[in-house]
Amino acid sequence: MIIYLLIALALVLTILFSPPVVWLYFLAVMNLRGVQNSPTGLPPPVADVRDWILAPGYLIDCGCNLTYATWIFREFPRELTVSARLKRHRHAEAASWRRDLAESISATWLDRFDPSGRHV
Repeated sequence: MIIYLLIALALVLTILFSPPVVWLYFLAVMNLRGVQNSPTGLPPPVADVRDWILAPGYLIDCGCNLTYATWIFREFPRELTVSARLKRHRHAEAASWRRDLAESISATWLDRFDPSGRHV
């Protein structure tokens, strides 16, 4: 019985920390940031709901960094979030496959959706 519960928990955590889920939260947060920085800003009810999105999104980002990003970059994390790890690799002085991978992920999945134009 316990083995089935552990398998179910592993499955839920695998789905929860998956890169597509993290990316959906990223898109939501970047959209909220863009509206917040607009001249009209966020209406008060939306600003209240924003915190409900940020908190679980941050935890999911940390979980993805500990699981998927560790597997993809073949190293244990030195930072909490995937974005911080990508930034470290993207701005590394020495050329490496990790820097190329971070550059590719950032350019394809993150930078174009950040209102500033460069997320990492």
